[in-house]
Amino acid sequence: MRPKTISDEEILEIVRSCVLNEGPAVSTQIIADQVGVSQATLFKRFGNKVHLISRALLLGVEAPNLVRALEADVDRDKPKEQLLEMAIKLHAFFEKMVPCWSALRSAGIEPPENLPKEAPPVRARLALENWIRTLQEEGIVQAQENPETLSIALIGALQTRSFRRHIIRDIYMTQSDEEYVKEIVAFAWRALSKKEEP
Repeated sequence: MRPKTISDEEILEIVRSCVLNEGPAVSTQIIADQVGVSQATLFKRFGNKVHLISRALLLGVEAPNLVRALEADVDRDKPKEQLLEMAIKLHAFFEKMVPCWSALRSAGIEPPENLPKEAPPVRARLALENWIRTLQEEGIVQAQENPETLSIALIGALQTRSFRRHIIRDIYMTQSDEEYVKEIVAFAWRALSKKEEP
């Protein structure tokens, strides 16, 4: 048997690019030509077109990498800097994820109705929630609000910018991504650090 000359991840990156540039109706022949393999090879490795597109757009490699980064132990010496690193990774992920999920919907491929607790979106939220809870329990931050609320608010703020850019096509945002993420983290850190008024 001949060894693979291109990895599944490389193929999926090309498929993702084809779908985002040409739309979900892009032919498997165009995809195969871009990859440099036959359609038969694509189907042998990925089954059918729906499975191929689903694998490419669900960001199978990036999502677990993001979750692992968010599940890291709290850096008690530099928690604000750690929060900024996590926010940068979340924003970068959403910049890829939002157009991919939009393309999935356009292709008529719906995500599961109820995600399992092990699914990356749930694990990412729980990881950030646990990170905040640890800071609260150890007295590193003063915020008394529910960590679930705080984690969803932060994730939402980061995800919304990508949604506005890729779905709404809001071209009038004036800040760079870097400025936006830094400001969101500064705002979140002030909220975490402020003691609740009686």
